[in-house]
Amino acid sequence: VLIHDPVVGTKKIRDAGYEPAESIEGHDLAVILTDHEVLDYGGIASGSPLIFDTRNAYRRRGMEPAGLHVL
Repeated sequence: VLIHDPVVGTKKIRDAGYEPAESIEGHDLAVILTDHEVLDYGGIASGSPLIFDTRNAYRRRGMEPAGLHVL
């Protein structure tokens, strides 16, 4: 499990015992657990073939990326 949260930062992620994600590229699944405005949702969509969006971040922004499965 790799975590990316620009609001929390890499130090707190490491202090919690997790590895920070440097990039979304090459991962099988992205899970959205927070709806931060600073996240690049288009970049997440282009870097991951499957997104589990627990916050409805894509729908709330009117984003329906083509060829992407948003759960």
